[in-house]
Amino acid sequence: MELKDAIYGRRSVRKFKDKFVDKEIIKNLMDASAKAPSAMNAQPWAFSVIQNKDLLNDISDRAKAF
Repeated sequence: MELKDAIYGRRSVRKFKDKFVDKEIIKNLMDASAKAPSAMNAQPWAFSVIQNKDLLNDISDRAKAF
Protein backbone atom coordinates (compact mmCIF):
# COMPACT_ATOMS: atom_id res chain seq x y z
CA MET A 1 0.00 0.00 0.00
CA GLU A 2 1.26 3.43 -0.90
CA LEU A 3 1.39 6.09 1.83
CA LYS A 4 -0.99 8.31 -0.12
CA ASP A 5 -3.53 5.46 -0.29
CA ALA A 6 -3.26 4.91 3.47
CA ILE A 7 -3.74 8.62 4.23
CA TYR A 8 -6.66 9.19 1.87
CA GLY A 9 -8.27 5.84 2.61
CA ARG A 10 -8.26 6.14 6.39
CA ARG A 11 -11.50 6.04 8.30
CA SER A 12 -12.75 6.37 11.83
CA VAL A 13 -14.57 3.46 13.41
CA ARG A 14 -17.19 4.28 16.01
CA LYS A 15 -19.08 1.02 16.18
CA PHE A 16 -17.31 -2.11 17.34
CA LYS A 17 -18.15 -5.78 17.58
CA ASP A 18 -18.63 -7.48 20.96
CA LYS A 19 -15.72 -9.80 20.19
CA PHE A 20 -12.36 -9.86 21.94
CA VAL A 21 -9.21 -9.47 19.85
CA ASP A 22 -6.81 -12.40 20.17
CA LYS A 23 -3.98 -11.69 22.63
CA GLU A 24 -1.37 -12.63 20.02
CA ILE A 25 -2.73 -10.01 17.60
CA ILE A 26 -2.65 -7.37 20.34
CA LYS A 27 0.93 -8.33 21.21
CA ASN A 28 2.00 -8.10 17.55
CA LEU A 29 0.36 -4.67 17.16
CA MET A 30 2.02 -3.37 20.32
CA ASP A 31 5.43 -4.70 19.24
CA ALA A 32 5.06 -3.05 15.82
CA SER A 33 3.90 0.23 17.39
CA ALA A 34 6.90 0.35 19.71
CA LYS A 35 9.20 0.16 16.69
CA ALA A 36 7.74 3.32 15.13
CA PRO A 37 10.14 6.25 14.91
CA SER A 38 10.03 8.92 17.59
CA ALA A 39 11.56 12.38 17.88
CA MET A 40 15.19 12.11 18.97
CA ASN A 41 14.59 8.37 19.54
CA ALA A 42 12.86 9.25 22.82
CA GLN A 43 10.49 6.27 22.50
CA PRO A 44 7.83 7.70 24.85
CA TRP A 45 5.57 4.66 24.43
CA ALA A 46 2.83 3.75 26.85
CA PHE A 47 0.13 1.27 25.88
CA SER A 48 -3.07 0.21 27.59
CA VAL A 49 -5.29 -2.62 26.48
CA ILE A 50 -8.78 -2.35 27.90
CA GLN A 51 -11.18 -5.21 27.31
CA ASN A 52 -13.71 -4.36 30.01
CA LYS A 53 -16.54 -2.69 28.10
CA ASP A 54 -17.86 -0.76 31.12
CA LEU A 55 -14.42 0.66 31.89
CA LEU A 56 -13.87 1.55 28.24
CA ASN A 57 -17.22 3.37 28.10
CA ASP A 58 -16.37 5.25 31.30
CA ILE A 59 -13.00 6.37 29.92
CA SER A 60 -14.65 7.35 26.63
CA ASP A 61 -17.31 9.42 28.40
CA ARG A 62 -14.71 11.19 30.54
CA ALA A 63 -12.53 11.96 27.51
CA LYS A 64 -15.50 13.44 25.63
CA ALA A 65 -16.41 15.62 28.62
CA PHE A 66 -12.83 16.83 28.90
